[in-house]
Amino acid sequence: MVNVKKKGNAWENRLAQWLTENGVKAFKDSASGGGNREKGDIINDIDMTIESKAAKNIKLMEWWKQVSKSASMQRNRPVLFIHQDGMSTTPPEWLVVMSSEDWIDLVMGENQTENNYVDPKNKWEVKNCIESLKKVLKHYE
Repeated sequence: MVNVKKKGNAWENRLAQWLTENGVKAFKDSASGGGNREKGDIINDIDMTIESKAAKNIKLMEWWKQVSKSASMQRNRPVLFIHQDGMSTTPPEWLVVMSSEDWIDLVMGENQTENNYVDPKNKWEVKNCIESLKKVLKHYE
């Protein structure tokens, strides 16, 4: 039986390498899974919190909550890469999970969405502000 931690580390390294080969500056966080500060497994230059999971059984909602919490703390987008046993290893293959809003921004281009007046670097802050204002307004209704 393969050690779960070693398997996870190996796939994190493969993901960082694959991202780098495809033009993303990325490397495995050496403190991945350690410490008390939430963050992703892969440090990158695309302003995303990236979690990598390699497993026989997928625990989608558990993993999604983990990466979403980390991304919220980092104030960027959560992305979950899953390699399930039985998927291609050469070339390496992952399922990629992200929110529908982030996906449509990528597909349509951030400047093509209805919120195109928002600087993409500040999008999370604006979204967070809008949600906070909705809560305040609801409180006073």
